[in-house]
Amino acid sequence: MSTIKNLRKTLKKDSRLFNRSMDASPVITSPPNLRDREQTPEEYDAGKRNVQELLPDETILQDEENPPKISDQDQSSPLHDEADETEQDYSNTSTDEDNDDDSDYVYKDPFTEDTKDENVVITNVPLRLPSSKNSEFDLFVNDVNISEKFRIYINEAILHANSEGLYVESHTHEILSLSSILVLIPNSYSTKMVEVFGLQVLESIHREYTPTLSISLDTEIESIYRNAIKTCLKDSRRSAVDLLCTNIVNRSELRDNFGFLMIDLIRSLPFDKIRNEPSELTLITNYLDRIMKEAFHDPDKYIVQWPNTALTESKIRKLDGSRTKQPDFVVSMNYQSRATNVIYVGEVSGPSEKNNVYKNCLDLVRIGIFMKDCIDSAISQGAGIKILGFQCIAYSVDFYVLDLNGEGLYTMNHIAQISIPETIKGLFAFIDELHILLNIRDILVKSYDVLIDKLQNPGLTPSELESSFKRKTLDTPEFKRLVSKTHCVKRECPLWFGRY
Repeated sequence: MSTIKNLRKTLKKDSRLFNRSMDASPVITSPPNLRDREQTPEEYDAGKRNVQELLPDETILQDEENPPKISDQDQSSPLHDEADETEQDYSNTSTDEDNDDDSDYVYKDPFTEDTKDENVVITNVPLRLPSSKNSEFDLFVNDVNISEKFRIYINEAILHANSEGLYVESHTHEILSLSSILVLIPNSYSTKMVEVFGLQVLESIHREYTPTLSISLDTEIESIYRNAIKTCLKDSRRSAVDLLCTNIVNRSELRDNFGFLMIDLIRSLPFDKIRNEPSELTLITNYLDRIMKEAFHDPDKYIVQWPNTALTESKIRKLDGSRTKQPDFVVSMNYQSRATNVIYVGEVSGPSEKNNVYKNCLDLVRIGIFMKDCIDSAISQGAGIKILGFQCIAYSVDFYVLDLNGEGLYTMNHIAQISIPETIKGLFAFIDELHILLNIRDILVKSYDVLIDKLQNPGLTPSELESSFKRKTLDTPEFKRLVSKTHCVKRECPLWFGRY
């Protein structure tokens, strides 16, 4: 018996010496507190990617009468404490599930299209509208029945969706048409739109229902701003701010024509462009928020917010609280000390996303859906108003207006575009675009005046005719089936996002 015991000790000593001489260690089921030990370069096998765990000398030199058990995977090892057993059970469960699906598993490359989702089928959308006949409420532009053409266009979109599927990048206009929204962006019409309407008709609709930019910035005020910028460049920021403050005191109209905004921008913008691209949050806080608050924030009437919650107007349709139902920007009315009734929405993409065609097209779809939810809510309260929206991609901001112009015909018109100034010199070009902000604000104020009157006088019944013009917004389950999950930027895109 003693001979066997001595022989066993000799073999163990030889084994330890051999392992150390080869700079290797056995694969041992180690205690939990040793699993996260940092590995040495020798442990990394570049060919097989096989990483082995070292045991400390204390473990090797433990009592020879009770050596550690060497095995590939000992589930009953006494070295595992209760917490480790729980972890081991979870791992086993995951492994078992994976093994069950091995026969059906197909590797999905995230950089290729998911062909399984290419054929998108839309449910709960009729193949044909209930009635294709002309109505006395049809909208005409230059003797052309726009409502009739729009009904044909919607049916074409439904047929295409059910047969081939609608993709965000290629069919943004068609996706919004399924919520009865006609998107009108000059030089960005889809092929199907041109086939059904004709390019000249589309341009006529856009001219007819896009608000004219009739308000202009006073030439004297414009001159004051330009002189202040020149003073900043030649002298100092302080001198430019002092000059503007003096003019604001002497001419009160500067207060309503972005005088304080110009002071804020002169104080905050760098002289030279920062080479690092800002994140979306930095773009909002350092650039965009200053402009939006000065142009569209009146604390006693309407409030600029950057929410992280779903629109109340969208919750009415019992939508989920997913990201697609949360706008980046809203202007809400201040009614009885509560922020309510959104009348302006916006979406923002940072400079790093300017070439992300999928995201930017999907953001435009979101804006359209948000705007329609808001206008439907206002109409239900008896207010026929226009809803504003904007999309900011890097330093460019596009403004839109949505209006219900006929039975089941919401027109979403592109109004104008401005550029966010990045430097002090960029303020010269920004001054030329201030009149756009003045006109957008005028639309906002008019919508506020109409809606606040209805809220303060709830006895006024809503227009039954205008309420009957409303149409259902594409619901969340349909939207998920409609929008392909593939992100292939090689698809033809009628919009210009990330292309030029």
